[in-house]
Amino acid sequence: MMTAHATVENAIEAMKLGAYDYLQKPFEVEELLVAVRRALEHQSLSRQHRYLLSEREEEFGHYGIVGRSRAVEELLRRIELVARSKSTVLVTGERARGRSSWPGPSTPGAPSARCRSSRSTAPPSPRPSSSRSSSAT
Repeated sequence: MMTAHATVENAIEAMKLGAYDYLQKPFEVEELLVAVRRALEHQSLSRQHRYLLSEREEEFGHYGIVGRSRAVEELLRRIELVARSKSTVLVTGERARGRSSWPGPSTPGAPSARCRSSRSTAPPSPRPSSSRSSSAT
């Protein structure tokens, strides 16, 4: 944006509305060229980023899990099966092996196996309590 009436408020408002840069008149041609080059570079990088994200999604769109080993393929197959069922799954394994980074309902914005389940919007059911009644004799 170019203006002869520059104020901090105008600059802030222009940036909020999507201006990439803010030039105050009078300005040097070199300033304009630098701003245009930066805007074009930013546009190019944004385009590349979107392309790379789509390529990654196309190749590794399996719940954010990257891998091609037989074990990973089996894991993905099981995820697909469980996602269509009403089963509850407990993921177990050694400590510090990535379970906490598993994309699930507790990871905001992350896809999860529950996202394809019919239960995806319902809260988990409470576990039945095992109450043992003791009878006095």
